[in-house]
Amino acid sequence: MNKKKIEFHLEKIMQSREFADSETYKHLLVYLVKASLAGQQPKEATIAYDVFGKKYDQASKDDTTVRVYVHNLRKKLDSYYLNEGCKDSLVFSIPKGHYRVVFKEVQKNKSQSSRILFPTLNIAFLIITLLIAWFWIHKESSKSTFIHIPADNPVWSTFIKNDLPTLIVLGDYYLYKEYIPGWGLSYVRDVQINSDKDMQAWLNQIEDQGRTLSQTTHSFLGKFAPWSLTNILPTFWKADKTVDLKLSSNLQWEDIRSKNIIFVGSFKTFRLLNNLVRNLSFNYQIYPNQLDFIDAEKDTVYSYNASTITDTEYVEDYGVVAKLPGVNNNAILIFASTHDVGHISMVDHFTARDHLEAFEQNYLQDDSPVFFESIFKVQGFQRTGLQTTLLHFNKIDAKITF
Repeated sequence: MNKKKIEFHLEKIMQSREFADSETYKHLLVYLVKASLAGQQPKEATIAYDVFGKKYDQASKDDTTVRVYVHNLRKKLDSYYLNEGCKDSLVFSIPKGHYRVVFKEVQKNKSQSSRILFPTLNIAFLIITLLIAWFWIHKESSKSTFIHIPADNPVWSTFIKNDLPTLIVLGDYYLYKEYIPGWGLSYVRDVQINSDKDMQAWLNQIEDQGRTLSQTTHSFLGKFAPWSLTNILPTFWKADKTVDLKLSSNLQWEDIRSKNIIFVGSFKTFRLLNNLVRNLSFNYQIYPNQLDFIDAEKDTVYSYNASTITDTEYVEDYGVVAKLPGVNNNAILIFASTHDVGHISMVDHFTARDHLEAFEQNYLQDDSPVFFESIFKVQGFQRTGLQTTLLHFNKIDAKITF
């Protein structure tokens, strides 16, 4: 391989933010690169002497200095190629168990570019969806023909009547990034990784596989959750109420303390809200998916498994609609399910006047304001729910705050 090209990329790494303040790691990498170019593979004791100034009798097997630094050097290189060096045409790597540097040329291709742009395209889709929703609502409102939720409805009155702002939270999915030699930087969605904690556990499992994975601030928003805005927003605009939007990955505790919250999304996208729903009477398991409802009065647990979603077949989903009391006279309303068809259908159900009136007459007559948790079954085809059935209902004491 061209020596000048290797030296050029070595200097590029030396000038990067990852190595700018790491003189020891710079020295170690330069030493290993020069040895590799010379066809040498230095011993651990030699590296300890030449790089770290240790005497040969100090560089025993019990001294882990070289191993620790080389291990960390691999991580720093991984981090560099995940960030500043993601477009480099030459990659340096140090195979596990060796002290030689391997140089590999990366062939760029069109597929790589499309994968890198994936999160950006997703954000563009959200913007387009919101613009369509805005246009549709204003077009209909100008004719005064759209149906809005009654302001005194027990489910929605807290959000419409009190002075606190309302924040609609759309559940976005967790992504991580991986550098693949010969392919480049990719953003990956894994159904079993839904938080930084899950990601760290996964990194610990694959530490010896030589893969270059890292956390990222990018996320992925399903295309169906924003569609629910066309059902929710008209009532707030009719009441001249301010509504803000936020992704669940950006939700803060201050939001939960100071605003009314409406969440729409998958169980996988609860993020911070996990800390609230764990006190309710349901549990959910991500993989394989399962929703349990604990009936304390009957001392019984009911378990439900949503079918795998396909584009052409019958689908069955299970979800939760819950309204929780906050800490500052605010409220938290949750529409969550395993698949998109569930939470979209439940939003449809709770923004349709006839369904709302039936729900109020059957379950919400006694308390004002009223808080509750409920389990629904949604049946339909493709991504369209055709029937929404209430399976379980449980009132929540308004004196309890979440």
